Amino acid sequence: MRKRRSHGNPEADDTSFWVSFSDVATALMMVFILLVVLQIRDSGFLASLGKTQEQREASKKLAESLIERQGIINKLRLEFGDKAEIDTKTGTFTIDAGLVFAKDKWVLKPENKPYLAQVVRKYATVVLSPEYKDSIGQIDIEGHADPDGVPGLDPYLSNLELTQNRARAVAAFVVTDPNCMPKELRREFKKVLSVNGRSSEQLIYKDSAQTIPDKEKSRRVVLKFRLKDDQLNELVGALKQ
Repeated sequence: MRKRRSHGNPEADDTSFWVSFSDVATALMMVFILLVVLQIRDSGFLASLGKTQEQREASKKLAESLIERQGIINKLRLEFGDKAEIDTKTGTFTIDAGLVFAKDKWVLKPENKPYLAQVVRKYATVVLSPEYKDSIGQIDIEGHADPDGVPGLDPYLSNLELTQNRARAVAAFVVTDPNCMPKELRREFKKVLSVNGRSSEQLIYKDSAQTIPDKEKSRRVVLKFRLKDDQLNELVGALKQ
């Protein structure tokens, strides 16, 4: 469980603001580089970005990483088709919790295990293909809940238990059922697998003002990949210098 930052020190809060602002600026820089690369893909132009040689090289490598990420997302969309819930920016695949779990339960529905095996196998086959597997640092299986919780208990804690157990149930099925994926793919999948329950921290809303939670859509299990953190952190660090 994440620790919340104390608000007792005004100076600390001010520092926190500028750190967050720096992170936003870096993210905007990433988006700009990606747009440039996707439009012109000119290595000579990329080499001119940044103030120092190190920054220029970092800009180029970061752009290449972003292009690789987009390549994975495009292949996922091609594999699953238009009907699947795949985030076009992150490649996150969403599974409606109601399809695989009864309400407030974390035991998989036997009748929908074949569906679960199919979508996880497809996702892993693309993300851990020979073309991309060396760049993948982590594949997350995350459980998410609506804001209600169990009556009489703290909503956050009861939903945390629910989402953790649901994510674990999916992971246990994936790594033990022989029909889910081939042995070699399962071995690679387990190397990068991370299992998390997010309680109701990341709700989906019906309105743009984010005041009305969409409870049905908020109850979900997601699969998402992450590129190797050490590579990306090194590149972002060079750009901040």
